[in-house]
Amino acid sequence: MPSTMKMSHGHGRVVVGQLVDDAKSWQVWQVYPGGEPRRVDFRDGWRIPDPSELCTEVRMLNSLRSVCVFSCRIRFAVSQQVKDAIESAEPGVHQFALLKVTPHKDQVIGTNYFMLNVCNRLRAIDGDRSSVPFSLHDGGTRKGYSLSGLPGTQFVVRHEAVSGKAVWMDEESLEHFVSDELRDVITSHGARNLEFVRVAEN
Repeated sequence: MPSTMKMSHGHGRVVVGQLVDDAKSWQVWQVYPGGEPRRVDFRDGWRIPDPSELCTEVRMLNSLRSVCVFSCRIRFAVSQQVKDAIESAEPGVHQFALLKVTPHKDQVIGTNYFMLNVCNRLRAIDGDRSSVPFSLHDGGTRKGYSLSGLPGTQFVVRHEAVSGKAVWMDEESLEHFVSDELRDVITSHGARNLEFVRVAEN
């Protein structure tokens, strides 16, 4: 049973790294299916033709203690252990950029961290079985599903669409999803700043 993964909004829990040159990474050149070159948000989940365009210098705004995933604007940075787990499950599927991390205060950082570009972009939500409404978002510019502020609602994802996937972005919700196995790896290495919401699978 997969889960959505997002940064926790509990007081003091979100661990944030500030990109030294965020304008460099905020948008990158991509190519949509069909070959149309245009500027798109990194969160959209396409492969980056030239990862060297990304800023890879990060200043931590708080402690990385007990954290293996942290937030860089709308992106995730993951530890070496999480990267290894993703690569073991899906070799060569996703993209990683090694980060140069300046720690918060005098903290000693005991592992490498990588910017993660999730390259699985799926339409896996079963709209007929999910209790999440399909509605307008982003100021009325996009239709999609959202769990935000909807207690008691649930996604149902189609097994054939997500089988064998460790992490993916859903095209119709812009939510990040992780498998049970990857969630277990993340929680075992420190996830005090993350929230996981279980979703059903049919």
